[in-house]
Amino acid sequence: MQILKYMLIISFATFLVACNGTATKADNDDAPAEKKEVDTANAPAVPPTAGMDATIAPLPDSSKSATESNKILANIDQYLLSSAVIPDNTSNAEGFNGATVKIENTLKKTSFQKIMVEVSILLADDKEYRTDYHTLYNIEPGSIKTIKIPNTSRGSKIVSHIVKVKSNELTKGEWVLTGSRFVPR
Repeated sequence: MQILKYMLIISFATFLVACNGTATKADNDDAPAEKKEVDTANAPAVPPTAGMDATIAPLPDSSKSATESNKILANIDQYLLSSAVIPDNTSNAEGFNGATVKIENTLKKTSFQKIMVEVSILLADDKEYRTDYHTLYNIEPGSIKTIKIPNTSRGSKIVSHIVKVKSNELTKGEWVLTGSRFVPR
């Protein structure tokens, strides 16, 4: 008898949990919908389209800016300038201590919320010794950000490229590949 009592309580509790919020939704569905009146007397005429699959042509200004954005994204290293700074105080023929990479945003009206920089340390024969990826945030027009490079006893040269960016102006807030990896949309 005790077990039957507990099973009934558990079943009822499960039913209550499963139905939680249903009454609230039904109450909202019964409420009359607000009607919004739209004045179409002064609305511009819209030309009829050929069918449901017809696409809307972009405005001339937006297609120009999309083309311009694609050009910038494909050639990002010309706009987000990266330069390696290797101090002269290195005594070894190879290797360096205290090296940095500086990233400068030369675009006057474009800020970047996030960028990814590929930094490769090369040996004297230009073979890749090590590659690291660094993420920088909030690069405003004209600003410079600095990346500290780990000390190494083998590297002789640093090469850096911007590989990914996120910008409200260029990518509409999306995180996209850039440079040689860029694919226009």
